[in-house]
Amino acid sequence: MRIELPIEELAMGEIAPPMEPEHPSWAVLEEWDDALGPMGGYRVLSGKSRVEHEGEPAIKFAEGADLERTLMVGDATWRELTIECRMQALQGAAGPTNDDCEVTRARCGPVVRADTSRRLYWFCLEGRERLVLYRRIDQEWHQLAAEPVQYAGDVITLRVELDADGMRAECPELGVVMRATDTMIATGRAGFRSLGASRLFELTVSMSASQQQTNERPAAQRRSVVAAHGHSVPGAVQVDEIT
Repeated sequence: MRIELPIEELAMGEIAPPMEPEHPSWAVLEEWDDALGPMGGYRVLSGKSRVEHEGEPAIKFAEGADLERTLMVGDATWRELTIECRMQALQGAAGPTNDDCEVTRARCGPVVRADTSRRLYWFCLEGRERLVLYRRIDQEWHQLAAEPVQYAGDVITLRVELDADGMRAECPELGVVMRATDTMIATGRAGFRSLGASRLFELTVSMSASQQQTNERPAAQRRSVVAAHGHSVPGAVQVDEIT
């Protein structure tokens, strides 16, 4: 299974504007969304535009000290997968934000096991000066691995592979490979997140057949419980069936 963000299919200009569910970019993005700038609910800046950079299609995440946006895909039960992006960081300093009053550096990179927008793992280029693999749980930012880098502003590849509790994060262009083991967040969605300005040229999520089966089994179990009992608050029997 392979899911690719359809950047080339998007029309030039602003994409995924909040409060405009009929905007044509939403139809192209289809299964992708931005929890920090959603289709409806409240008015915020989209913060994302389809652009061309040196002849290559890209999504530009807008500059701003507190402007943070995402593009996410998948199911809350996703556990094992590989995510890869080609990106370019354009901003060094950022913050504070409403979401994090202590942040001082811009960040961009792939996100995995995003249970919520505040519970996730994030492999990011931070401040254009170091690569960090974060585990975030609400206001706790725990560094699972970090390494300073010499980043000259080029397009780089960031890749994360998830295998059970093991994680491997790498950037081939900067010669960085990180490995970590963590059990705090078991499953969640995947995508790209940017605090501050960046360009995203490619974003793919892939799974082997066995990984897809692992990821979809809990979702299938949940669907069967909903089919049998509906969407009401589960009782003890339903909780036992789900878990």
